[in-house]
Amino acid sequence: MIEVASRTDQKIIQIVGYKNSGKTTLISRLIPILNDMNYKIAVIKHDVHGFDSDVEGTDTYKLRQAGALATAITSPWRTAIMEERETSVQSLIDYFREYDLVILEGFKQEEYPKLVLVTSTEDMQLVRELSQVIGIVYRGLNDKERDLVLALSIEERLQLFEVKQDREIVNFMIGSL
Repeated sequence: MIEVASRTDQKIIQIVGYKNSGKTTLISRLIPILNDMNYKIAVIKHDVHGFDSDVEGTDTYKLRQAGALATAITSPWRTAIMEERETSVQSLIDYFREYDLVILEGFKQEEYPKLVLVTSTEDMQLVRELSQVIGIVYRGLNDKERDLVLALSIEERLQLFEVKQDREIVNFMIGSL
């Protein structure tokens, strides 16, 4: 991929949490609000388990199966690029330089502002371990667990949100970046 300097006005935020914590669901609810605010959004999703988004029987699938290390397909509505290698987060951010906001789903160890999803008291350790945490988004906690997360947010001076506070989360994100 071609390396290009990042925009200085581009906003980048990470949404992190353990598997099945609701990262994709939360991001899917935030995007329409951001679109209504006229932000051009790009999302980069991390998958430590590997993936294949190409479908058996398509031309690009056949070309990859034949040994092409990279394929691209484009139409008037969509472009897809598949490479048989890992691409750095920075290269992907650079690729999306025309977008106002890049949301990184996962990539816990990257050095960008983070919202951490907490679904149990065990998840609270992430808040302490990760860098650049700016807020906690919780869901499915009982009263005792919620009190513990509240105490942690106060101790760490972090904003705290219930997962359904979509508009408040968006306003906080935009104001914090």
